[in-house]
Amino acid sequence: MREKREERREMRDGLKREREGRGDEAKVKGKRENKWGERDGQKCERGKGEKEANVIERDGNERKREGERETEKERKREQRKTNTMCKKASDRKRERGRRIEKGRKEGERGLKGRRTEAGKM
Repeated sequence: MREKREERREMRDGLKREREGRGDEAKVKGKRENKWGERDGQKCERGKGEKEANVIERDGNERKREGERETEKERKREQRKTNTMCKKASDRKRERGRRIEKGRKEGERGLKGRRTEAGKM
């Protein structure tokens, strides 16, 4: 009984030391591995760099526009306009709406029967 109790106490003390970051069992932060074998500090460092780059990029754009601020969503929408592969359904709907307003002919860009004048005929 006493042996078990002492064993438990040793385990607890070891864990405490590990948490506080001192003693033999203390592991240095960033050296621990998760179950996929990634180091502790790796993932967040990778993410941080990307975020900083985006911020710098946006600052440049704001300077170009002379104080006109654009939101993150607008910036992403602009990026999607250039790349047709990753357009969202909402973007396609918006474009379709614009084409209807411009009064495109039937059949152009798959707008058959979707023109504004279609109901009047």
